Amino acid sequence: MIVDVQRLLDALEVHYKRRGDRLWARCPNPDHDDPVPSWMVWDDPGSRRHGRHRCYGCGLRGGPVELVMAARGVDAQAALEMLRTGDLEVSFLSAEVELVKHGFGRSPVVVPEGVRFAPLDEWPGAPRNYARERCLSAESVDRWSIGYAVDGDLAGRVVIPALDAQGDLVGYAARDFLGRRRKMMTPPKTGMQVPMGMHLWPSTESKPEPLVVVEGPFDGIAVDADVHTPVLVLQGSNPDDSVLALAASPRFSCVVLLTDPDKAGDRVAEQFGGIARWSRVMRVRDPEGRDPAKLHEDGALKRLLVKELRL
Repeated sequence: MIVDVQRLLDALEVHYKRRGDRLWARCPNPDHDDPVPSWMVWDDPGSRRHGRHRCYGCGLRGGPVELVMAARGVDAQAALEMLRTGDLEVSFLSAEVELVKHGFGRSPVVVPEGVRFAPLDEWPGAPRNYARERCLSAESVDRWSIGYAVDGDLAGRVVIPALDAQGDLVGYAARDFLGRRRKMMTPPKTGMQVPMGMHLWPSTESKPEPLVVVEGPFDGIAVDADVHTPVLVLQGSNPDDSVLALAASPRFSCVVLLTDPDKAGDRVAEQFGGIARWSRVMRVRDPEGRDPAKLHEDGALKRLLVKELRL
């Protein structure tokens, strides 16, 4: 369903702030106390994610129908009828209305309480300084919906959500900025198998492009900032069969492995070698053995990829 998102939110009395192609607000779920806005909706009619929404705190997600259900406390059919008849005074950009059930058979992933999502210049000193040390820009914080936590289960961590191709939350990576021994945390149920970066991929109708595969979120953010090509971030060095099958899709002209120059990176390269019968797989490494995030600091990453792939 394609609707005028801003008019829908106005009709539902949801007060929002725009950040790029997303509108952020307190969660419209009346059962969720959300003093720090953790709910967002995509507002980009040219994107397949337009009108999709999610809450990092309570797991509420879906499209316009699910939003009306939560905000007005009605069932799916009533919400659909309200949209169809125009009772909400919403201006539709498309007359086609479809009810889709999301997340059937899968428990929603939520970000623990205490995580805040805001522009980088509004972050407190410690997480903001850490973000800048990791070469995170204001643009990348917004583009990847990165947050931080000063209290709660993820206190003292920068939180990078893992979103699927529809923009739904399927996991997260929480990186410590206080120098503790356990550097990275992920949701217990998802472990280390949830890839990241898929929400930034172009539609399947676009021409095939190289897929760049990296091992960690900061490497992926660095690649995304330097070159405009799909990036797949592995959380760990043991991609499962579903991840390998995803990379072997004909939507990609080749698979570029930009893994770390160590045994873990070699193991990833060996596993991806198994899809070479379907896709062209190549490994690109810095002659000095630096990882992608380090290469990004002085512009060497962009030069390397442009040279190897002519991106």
